[in-house]
Amino acid sequence: MDWSWISLVLLLIISSHQDYAQACDNDCKAALTQEFRNILKQELEPIYEFLNEKFKPLGEVKQEVGTLRRDTRDMFVMSEEILQHTQSVANKQESMERDLHSVKADVKSYDSRFRELESFSLKTMKACNSPLNETIGHMLKPLEEMDNKRNQTDHDMLNSTLMAAQDRDVGCPEAEGFFLSAGGKQCLKAYINEKIEWTAAKSLCESQGLALAKPDSVALLQIYLNEKFGDTFYWLDARRESTESVFKWERDGEELSSSHLLWFDGFPISQSSSNCLGLSAQDSIIKKNKPYFNQGCTKVAFPLCEVIRP
Repeated sequence: MDWSWISLVLLLIISSHQDYAQACDNDCKAALTQEFRNILKQELEPIYEFLNEKFKPLGEVKQEVGTLRRDTRDMFVMSEEILQHTQSVANKQESMERDLHSVKADVKSYDSRFRELESFSLKTMKACNSPLNETIGHMLKPLEEMDNKRNQTDHDMLNSTLMAAQDRDVGCPEAEGFFLSAGGKQCLKAYINEKIEWTAAKSLCESQGLALAKPDSVALLQIYLNEKFGDTFYWLDARRESTESVFKWERDGEELSSSHLLWFDGFPISQSSSNCLGLSAQDSIIKKNKPYFNQGCTKVAFPLCEVIRP
């Protein structure tokens, strides 16, 4: 039997009785009150703990429900924003498609106009070209005839000069491959079977009692070499030191100016390894009358030698 509850009931009955106030002084009342509190605490505390244990999960659930509500609200707001953005993108895409369709239509229109202009231009050119070509042909024909006559005159002059000089000079034997310059002052020989470096070319000439050429009448010499041997390149007597910028003829030390008219366009080049002088007898070079080139001395070309006369 639980006596604590019986004690509690008796205390309640006594404290409510009419004679309680007269029979019990203050100390008695205090003692009874304390006892009442102790019994009440002893009996109610387990009930409180029981209720607290049972309802605590309910509070946590309530808190989680509140959190879920907030998260749901946030997700709803985010969904609205995503929906609005998606609609905006769709509108922009639709606008871009309309613009693209418009551009395609413009391109098609421009292409059609271009084809019309192209067709018109071709028809116009065909209509104009026939008389224009005929007119140009009439204008160029005298010039071509004059150029042919000039070339023939140069060749005839060269041949007659060489023949006359050969007749006068028996010390330049043609049978041995020698030939006289157009002015008749030089006896030259091209070693067309010896394509060698500049130093070797110089040594070859000297071994034959000759020297690398310092030619005069260069324009006519080009024509002769081209007609005799074709498009060829020859070593000449001039060179420069790697530390200098001016070419000099080895034989007499005379300088060959970098502004000399016989230099080909853009020459002499300033590369320190291109220190030896050569002469070109190619057709395209002959027309410009600028046959001088400077090349690397280790490149190969044909020696053009000259008889040294007192």
